[in-house]
Amino acid sequence: MLNWTALIARSRAILADKGPGQLVRDGITFAMTCLIRVQRYDLYQVPTDRAFRFTEADFRPHIEDLTIKIISTNGEADRLEAEGFDFRSLIANARERLDSGAIAFCTFVRSELAHIGWVALTDEAGRSLWDSPFRADFDNAESVTGGTFTCPGYRGAGLMAHNLFKRLEYVRQRGILKDRAAVVEGNVPSKVVAAKLGYTVYARMRYIRVLRWKFWKEKKV
Repeated sequence: MLNWTALIARSRAILADKGPGQLVRDGITFAMTCLIRVQRYDLYQVPTDRAFRFTEADFRPHIEDLTIKIISTNGEADRLEAEGFDFRSLIANARERLDSGAIAFCTFVRSELAHIGWVALTDEAGRSLWDSPFRADFDNAESVTGGTFTCPGYRGAGLMAHNLFKRLEYVRQRGILKDRAAVVEGNVPSKVVAAKLGYTVYARMRYIRVLRWKFWKEKKV
């Protein structure tokens, strides 16, 4: 189900940041993806201890009043939003993702959402993050990270790398041995960040969805 409040907020952000032409192009792309989708992904993995050649200071942006809030339930989100923070009205399907067990890592600058990333520790949570069949072996100490989004005014500030470091720190402390991620082919910023944290490509996936029918193929590298 579409989160119309989030969709409107994203549309306003695109309009303010890139103008009406880009908004129209993005609108056409969105409409087409509701009917048919063809996508290629690079599939990444990293042993969770590899990132800890670094410390948080290696990735923390030079932004004042920056905090990361870890949110596991809609009850926690209710309490956070009562304190003046908000993210569910900006992020499509946030409520449904939390109900499925996905965990939100929200980077705030003061009370303003600047970046968000998600972690899944179960198959149900993973399905909420990915329309594609990409999964991890959750029964053997693996996790999935994804669903990242940086608000336009904060792009290029290093928030993704810092947030990802905190996600890896979180899953490692809970006994997770390996994290997996799927990055859309051509998404250079995400690939650069993944490389910084020690992720390597283990396969490439071609995914096709036509209405409710899904087809995919993975090729190991």
